[in-house]
Amino acid sequence: MKPWHQYTLSETWAVIVDHCPVKFDPTAARNLAAFAFSAIATLAQGAIALALPPALEPIALPSSEPIALLPAAPPVPITPQNQPRRPWATRTAQLDRAIAAAWEAGHTTYDAAIAFVRVTTGKGCSRRAIARWKAAQA
Repeated sequence: MKPWHQYTLSETWAVIVDHCPVKFDPTAARNLAAFAFSAIATLAQGAIALALPPALEPIALPSSEPIALLPAAPPVPITPQNQPRRPWATRTAQLDRAIAAAWEAGHTTYDAAIAFVRVTTGKGCSRRAIARWKAAQA
């Protein structure tokens, strides 16, 4: 027996049709659906045609002036707060400031800097964040 993901759609359909208690002809079902749709569409078009007035008058606009376009919005400067592809930018900037303050306060080991960042920002940081900051400072 094959794994489930190796079965094709036609094999799956064949198993369903073989085990289905109700037998039907797909071609006959398709033809019946097409006939029913065309009959309903014809009736709906006839009802709409009877409800509309015989001739519609063109609608005149109140003024012949063209519609003024809206002015273009000024471009939004890209800042860490509105960068859609870098939602972590504000946290990164906050970490950089906190790690710099930790280094200035003499917390030069990873564990001491992480503890200082946790006290300062309410959340800790990774060793990788500290290493990234140290590399940026060099």
